[in-house]
Amino acid sequence: MFAAYQARDLFKKEKIKMPFIKKTSYYFFLAGLANMSWIFAWHYQQVLLSVLITLVLFGSLLKIYLNLGVGKEIVSRKERIFIQVPISVYLGWITVATIANVTAFLVTINWDGLGISEVIWAMIVIIVALIITLLMIITRKDVAYSLVIVWALLGIYIKRTDPFYGIQNDVALTAAVSVILIILAIIIEVGMDTFIRKQKS
Repeated sequence: MFAAYQARDLFKKEKIKMPFIKKTSYYFFLAGLANMSWIFAWHYQQVLLSVLITLVLFGSLLKIYLNLGVGKEIVSRKERIFIQVPISVYLGWITVATIANVTAFLVTINWDGLGISEVIWAMIVIIVALIITLLMIITRKDVAYSLVIVWALLGIYIKRTDPFYGIQNDVALTAAVSVILIILAIIIEVGMDTFIRKQKS
């Protein structure tokens, strides 16, 4: 969607002004390059390289996100749908992927978790993800990013309640509570935003 929106005047004589391109072009190219590299690194099980590439990808997307002023700058409906939302979803996805890649790397080096159990670490990671997501909702009103995290947390809940993978009730409960809190935060934020708009109109 992001790329297609930029190319909409490709075959037109009169070019459409798209100021967001200057804010994103170099970083979007870097993100695309990093994404392709990450696929190869992950496929060939180069875990450390995969982590490093993921961090480059995350940094590039975060820079794009900040440059676009998602949730801060007033933009057209089309620009919000075709530019900001895809970047939010992409950033949300790479946030989850970064956590997964770092976790995989720690497993490969047999990290002892500083004496803290795997279950506790899983709960800590979920809580950190919850805090980051709530901050994104409060400061950016970013529903798209938040829903990606909800999707990931639901995946954790389903896996941790499946006997095939080994039931971990504490982790599942932490994930479930986090999902509820994020959804409530979205409802409250969207509700308040709608109320404020009606008051101004």
